[in-house]
Amino acid sequence: MNSITVLWYYLRWHYSRALLEGFVIGRNTVWFVYHFFSVPILMHTFLAPFQRLGEPYKKGFYLQYNLSVFTVNTLMRIVGVCMRSVLIVVGIIATLMSIGIGIFALLMWLVLPFGTVVALAIGLYNLV
Repeated sequence: MNSITVLWYYLRWHYSRALLEGFVIGRNTVWFVYHFFSVPILMHTFLAPFQRLGEPYKKGFYLQYNLSVFTVNTLMRIVGVCMRSVLIVVGIIATLMSIGIGIFALLMWLVLPFGTVVALAIGLYNLV
């Protein structure tokens, strides 16, 4: 009788409190991965120069100097857009992968008690 009570308490915990805590862990993991790659910050600073590199313009009319500064600043922005694009794509892929792994873990958690019973039954059947 005591083992049936323990089994009942385990199943009640498994499908109530542990399941809710699993959702919280999954949500925190997705949040961490999304912010680990700094996707919101990268989107906000998408057109900023790469590592804030750039040249200041001189006051006055210095055509050659100002054209070279414009070229350098434009190239730094292009490099920044390319780097941020790659990081945003990698961050979104990693976030989607963590969501997929979380869904897979949830399904495994739901099936785990039944899988244990089935594996035990198969083992006992093969023993006989």
